[in-house]
Amino acid sequence: MSQTKNLTLISTFILSAALLGCNNNSDPVPDPMEPQTSDVTEMGDTQMETDSLQDMARADTATAQTPVSSDMSDNLVLTKDGYGSYIIGDTLAETGLVLGTNVPEQGNCLYATNGEDRDVLFMLIDEKLARIDVMEGDLSMPTGVGLGSSGDDVKSAYAGKLVVTPGKYEPTLEDYTVTFSETRGAVFQVQNDKVQSYRVGQFPQVGWVEGCL
Repeated sequence: MSQTKNLTLISTFILSAALLGCNNNSDPVPDPMEPQTSDVTEMGDTQMETDSLQDMARADTATAQTPVSSDMSDNLVLTKDGYGSYIIGDTLAETGLVLGTNVPEQGNCLYATNGEDRDVLFMLIDEKLARIDVMEGDLSMPTGVGLGSSGDDVKSAYAGKLVVTPGKYEPTLEDYTVTFSETRGAVFQVQNDKVQSYRVGQFPQVGWVEGCL
C-alpha cells in the first residue's frame, strides 16, 4: 500500500515538472485569425507610400495642365531699350528674329518678325535692330501709353520730352515725338485724338515716316 502511494506521488511530480517546462520554454501558438502587429505596421507603411505617390502624381498632372501663354505681350511692355529680349542695337543673329517676306525693305533696311506678335514689326539696319513698330494690339509703354491712348495721355506721360508736329502726308495726323536720349526716342501717331500707331528706336530711323521705303 505504501509502495503504491509513493509511485503515485512520483508520477504526479514528474507530470507537473513536464507541464511547467513546457510553459517556460515554448512560444505561444498564435491565433491564425488574429493579425500580427508587424503585419499591420507593414500594411500601414505601404498604404502611406501609395497615398504619397498618388498625391505627387496629382500635383504633376495639375502642373502639366496649367495653361502657359505664348503671347509675349501678355507680360511685357515696349521700352526705350526694346521689347523683351529684343534689344535695340542687337544683331539679327542675337535677336533670333525672322526676316519678313511681305514687308517693305530697301537696301540695308529691312523688317523682321518674331513669329509670335503679328502686329509688331522690327526694323533692321545693316542687320542690327534699329526700331520697333506697333501697329495693332494692346502692347504699351511702361507709362501705360499705347494704341487708343489720347493725345493728352501722351503729353502727360512725356511732359518736357515731347514735340508735336503735323503729319507729313495726312493733315489730320500729328506726330508726337518723344526724346529719351541723344540716340533713342519714340513717335506716337495721333489722329482724332487717339494713338493710331507708334514706334520706338534709335535716331534717325525712328523718325522715318516711310519706314524702309
